Amino acid sequence: MSEDKRKPAILILLNSNLDEEILTEVLHGIEEEGIPFRIKKDTLNNPFNLAYQAALESNLSVGIGCSNNELILTQRSIPQNNCIMKIKITDSNEHKRSFGVNSARLVKGNAFKDLELMEV
Repeated sequence: MSEDKRKPAILILLNSNLDEEILTEVLHGIEEEGIPFRIKKDTLNNPFNLAYQAALESNLSVGIGCSNNELILTQRSIPQNNCIMKIKITDSNEHKRSFGVNSARLVKGNAFKDLELMEV
């Protein structure tokens, strides 16, 4: 097992057809809260499946899936076709950054912020 996989991190599974650049603001939001992340590409198309798989693989039990114009945040204990939060890839940078912040806050057990920007 590589050192990278042992390090506690939010896992982000990104559909292999998408460019990592669309995650820039999300990643900035996660970094603002001081939580590490890993990005991995996958061939799955369903963002709920990507998020659930990411949560299962993450040693923090928090995963993000990105595909089909959606970003999905979930936790290992949430049923596979449900989520904690979702936004569109085309949403504003403010939405994306808040999504990242709230992803990290989920790990830390802190209250979410800017919920009016999200679908929860």
